[in-house]
Amino acid sequence: TGGLAREYTGSHGDSMDASKSTEKIYHWYSDNMSTASSTSDGTQILDSSCFEKCEELQYVYIPKSVTTIVSTAFRYSLKADFEVEEGSKFVWKNSCLINTDTNSIVFGRKGCTFSNEYNITLIEDHAFDQVGFEGEIVLPETLTTVGQSAFYNNIGITSIIFPVTLTRVSNFGFYKCSSNPLNLPPNLQIIEAYAFVDNNSIEQLIIPESVRQISTECFRGCPNMTYAKFETSNFTANKPDNNTPHKTFLKNKNLTRIDVAWPTTIDGKVGEYTQDAPWGAGTDDSGK
Repeated sequence: TGGLAREYTGSHGDSMDASKSTEKIYHWYSDNMSTASSTSDGTQILDSSCFEKCEELQYVYIPKSVTTIVSTAFRYSLKADFEVEEGSKFVWKNSCLINTDTNSIVFGRKGCTFSNEYNITLIEDHAFDQVGFEGEIVLPETLTTVGQSAFYNNIGITSIIFPVTLTRVSNFGFYKCSSNPLNLPPNLQIIEAYAFVDNNSIEQLIIPESVRQISTECFRGCPNMTYAKFETSNFTANKPDNNTPHKTFLKNKNLTRIDVAWPTTIDGKVGEYTQDAPWGAGTDDSGK
C-alpha cells in the first residue's frame, strides 16, 4: 500500500497490512490469505464483502479507529479469529463480533454461544450466513430483530430457542433451518418473506396473536407440517403484487388443517376466506 492511499482493495494475496492513511477497505478477495491487519490510527470502514470468501483467513486485527464494519465484510471467512484494540466499539466474544454501540452482532462463526453481557438487540444481515451451525441455538435474551439471511442455510440447526423480546424476523432469516417445535415468541410482530422456508422437521405451527405482518411464502416447503393455527386476527398479508396470493404455506403437501381466529381481518378486509386468502397450502406453484 502506498503511504497516501485512502482506499484499499486487492486480491489473491496471503496477507495484507493497510497503511495508517487507509480509511476504507473494500473487496479484498483471497483463497489463501491467513492474516489481515491495519495500523491503529488508519482504517475507519470495512465495507461490504471486503474479506468475503477468504477461506483461509485466520487472524484479523481491528484497530479502535474502525467505526464501521458492514455485516457482510467477513461473510464465508469461516476460520477468522479477531483481535480488537482496547477502546474499540467492537468486541470479539464467544466467536461473535459485536458492535457495542448498536448492541448488534456483525459476524459470527460456527460454535458461537450468545452472551447476554452486551444486551444484543439485533443480529445483522448475513451475520451467520452458512457458517455451519449444528444442533440447538439459544438466541440472546434481549434480541428484538433477526436480520436478513442472518442464519441463512444453516441446515444443521435442529432447534431454535427464541427470546420473548423478539419482534421481527427478516427476509430469509432462518432459511433452511429446522426446528421442531418452532415456538414463535409471544411478542413477535413481523414475519418477512421466506423467513422459515424449508424447515424440514416442524410438524405443528402456532402464529401468535401479536403478529401483524405475514409476508410471502414465509413457511414454504415444510414437508412434515400437518397443522397450523393463526391466533392473530388482524394482520397484513403483504402480497407481492395485487393479483398473487402470498402463499404462506406453499408446497406443504401434508398440511391438512389450518385454524384461524374469527373474525379475522386481513389487509383491512374481514372474513374473506376465498382461494385468494393467504394460506397457500398445496404442492403446486399456484399456492391455492
